[in-house]
Parts: sequence; C-alpha cells; structure tokens
Amino acid sequence: MSFFPNEPAPPGSLKLVVDILAFGGDPSGQVKFDGSWSLVPQGADRAVADHHVQLTANAASDEASQVSARSKVLRMLADQIAVAAKG
Repeated sequence: MSFFPNEPAPPGSLKLVVDILAFGGDPSGQVKFDGSWSLVPQGADRAVADHHVQLTANAASDEASQVSARSKVLRMLADQIAVAAKG
C-alpha cells in the first residue's frame, strides 16, 4: 500500500510525533538520546501512546565512531517504536 504526502491519511491512521530534547556525543565518546515519541490518531488531540526515551551508545571520540553510534541509537529508537506500535 502506498501513501503520498498530499493525499489524506486513510481512516484509522496514526501520526508519529518524535520530540528530541538532546541528541549528541560527549567528550568520553558516549552518544546520548533524550526525548519522547507519541502516536496520535488522525484528527485527535491526544496521543494513544506516549513514551519518554533515554538511549545511549558507546563510541570512540573520532567522527566515524560517533556517526556509527548515532545511527545505532536511532535504530534502537525505531525498534522500540515498532515493537510498541504493533502491541
């Protein structure tokens, strides 16, 4: 099934909202994500699911390791959302 940006959402659709409070690396190389995500039914004002998330991944201080760790954290976030959304 395909959906296009300018088309109305199908009935029963949920909107995913991700709020990022902090996302970055520190001098020790650790990458941290602090934020939340919510699922909001189409046309509703309240979320049916709302989750605060704090994730970390270790990396060396070089740029390539930092990018890899950030990708890992985003995959962890996506996995959490996918598991909860199936629930």
